[in-house]
Amino acid sequence: MAKEKMLKGAGIRYRCVSRNTSGNDEGKATKYKNRMKTPARVTSLTVDTRHIKTSHHSVRPRVQSGTLWEDPCFPREMAMEGSSVEGKSYRWMRPKEFCECPTLVDKKPSRYDIVQGSLGNCWMMAILAGLADHEREIAKLLASYQYDPMSSSYDGVFRCKLWYFGRWVDIYVDDYLPVRADPRVPLKYSLIGARSPDPNVLWVALVEKALAKFHGSYKGIEAREREYGWRLLTGGVPTILDEKSLRNRSHQMFLRIKNALDNDCVVTCSRHTSGRLHAYTITGAKTHSIKGDIVRIRNPWGEEHGRIPCLDQPERWTYSGNENADDFLCKEGEFWIRNANYLDFSQFCIGCFRAEYSTEHAETSTVLDHKYTFLGEWNKETAAGPEKCHVFKNPKFQITVPGSGNKEKKVLFELSPRHLDNTGVCVFLYRIIKIKNGDKVLCEAISSYPDQRVFLIRGCPQYKYSLTSGKYLAIPVTHQSQCEMEFCFRVYSNSKIRARYLTTTTCFHCDNIPRDKSKKLTNFSGKWSDLYVDDKNFASVLHKIPQYKVTTSADANIKIGLLQEHKRDDNGIRIGIYEVQPDISLPVSRDFVENSPQRPFYNSPIWRDVQCNSEVKLKADKCYLLLAYPWGSTDDKLYVLTFGYDSKVKIHCRYAHAEIRIQVVVICAPTRYQLDHGGAPTHILCERKESNFESQVIGSGTTQTERA
Repeated sequence: MAKEKMLKGAGIRYRCVSRNTSGNDEGKATKYKNRMKTPARVTSLTVDTRHIKTSHHSVRPRVQSGTLWEDPCFPREMAMEGSSVEGKSYRWMRPKEFCECPTLVDKKPSRYDIVQGSLGNCWMMAILAGLADHEREIAKLLASYQYDPMSSSYDGVFRCKLWYFGRWVDIYVDDYLPVRADPRVPLKYSLIGARSPDPNVLWVALVEKALAKFHGSYKGIEAREREYGWRLLTGGVPTILDEKSLRNRSHQMFLRIKNALDNDCVVTCSRHTSGRLHAYTITGAKTHSIKGDIVRIRNPWGEEHGRIPCLDQPERWTYSGNENADDFLCKEGEFWIRNANYLDFSQFCIGCFRAEYSTEHAETSTVLDHKYTFLGEWNKETAAGPEKCHVFKNPKFQITVPGSGNKEKKVLFELSPRHLDNTGVCVFLYRIIKIKNGDKVLCEAISSYPDQRVFLIRGCPQYKYSLTSGKYLAIPVTHQSQCEMEFCFRVYSNSKIRARYLTTTTCFHCDNIPRDKSKKLTNFSGKWSDLYVDDKNFASVLHKIPQYKVTTSADANIKIGLLQEHKRDDNGIRIGIYEVQPDISLPVSRDFVENSPQRPFYNSPIWRDVQCNSEVKLKADKCYLLLAYPWGSTDDKLYVLTFGYDSKVKIHCRYAHAEIRIQVVVICAPTRYQLDHGGAPTHILCERKESNFESQVIGSGTTQTERA
């Protein structure tokens, strides 16, 4: 079922696709024994919130009958510029010129088809080796095997599908491939890039060329991160294991890897080889009766590496009665290593085709079947940066977790900038508290403002939460303001949730608004217009100041919060309380001060901040006048006044100049909430440092740490 809707007032079009996953294939039940049951209906929603929608649709080239296509957008003379192959002897040929019987695949793809060539793209080869064993996913990558150089319709066009910026895109390349002289093969030429042990199998070399075109050249696919490659090749969600936290828990690391492989995930790792980081594919995790916990690793070079302390060949092992020797077989480039030795590797990356939720020390994972994808942008005013007074001008997304009680639901956020450059990105999350008064809403921070925040650069941060029912506000933020770029924000959950883009929400910030559960909570909103208040002109502008009459029937404590709209020239704000007669009428003017001078019952300090909080003890059977005003000059600025009180207090009369009804989201800190880290490059809270700024490499990206 598919349907299209238009978000009201936002001009945003989205497409909602629901699919029925309650199939009859019972044979796979045991395969997913560690997962939660898949819901009968799974909804995937994509929302494009950008002002200018850019498309990535490409059309298959039209080729004249009897000719072979040459790609004008990826000329051969420029393809190798800057790569490690530039300057070496090679030439470009079509498959029939250097293969006896060229074919895309031999029966079906296999991880043993992967042999890395002269380029430094082990990240891609390691992923392809794991991906090759998943027939459905590799068929999507290879566009259902449409390329056949031996067919009558052959026109030299190869099509590859890549996932980019929230959508699948088609990449078309011609089948000219770089080769060099090789007297060992029948036609005297062999590929210099990625290849298969069978010289007639071409899918690895053609995918390599498609990725090179996507990145502008073969140089563009050298020395990249596996997490980036996993998203690009599958559209899935990668997770980096923090091997440092698991260094002394080798068995937990083993169980984590084994569980991932049992659940059809792809696991890769890396190791420093000859001074450079080299990627490998983990193809098995077994417990042997004698060897113990062992892991099978494949080198994309297609051969063992002499410096790795691997076990002898499995053919020489002794097996117990319930062990099958075939389960321990190794082929080209594969070898087994012991528990203690695989911890010499680093940056274990688990690639999931569907998002999964698991913590560092968990042996099992939870499938997150429900997905929202938002295509957004930081542009002009919305590129506001992380400063406290501007953060809520950034794009905002409301997440609604249905249900009741304290039952937790697993939620994962992933933020992917369109271009992975040196701009740090982060996501702030807040919990929304509804107030039954008009259309006003209050929030408290989950990820509060600590002394420092970490922003990931050249990477896509992930955040894993266990959230109870309620409403939340997620805000993608850049490390610096005015960093205009597009982003893809993905929200996953293990049960149905709702997510939407907020377009017209006015935001406030508060550290400690009144929210005592034993007290009633009322709030009023309004606007200060053309108001200048100081000691000299207080009386002359009194009639413009918002005024509220409060009566009491007994002694009572009242908690008051005054919040002002975020602007760069934030004024001081103040609350004043006067004891008055019950028959007083509002608004009072300068006569109230000049003809019958009143000393304030309470005057708050002048708060040089975006919020002011006070707690005042009121006397029984009295009437009070409360004033809420800015200190200094202000043109037009919105405010919110909150009252926390009990049944002994009544606020039955009020006057506010230019009072208006607005949709308000009040953001308040510093309530802490449990954040489950999935390992680097997830959001990390660092301890205070002496310097104001530092950079450090974590996982696939670099983190920028900023002192608030």
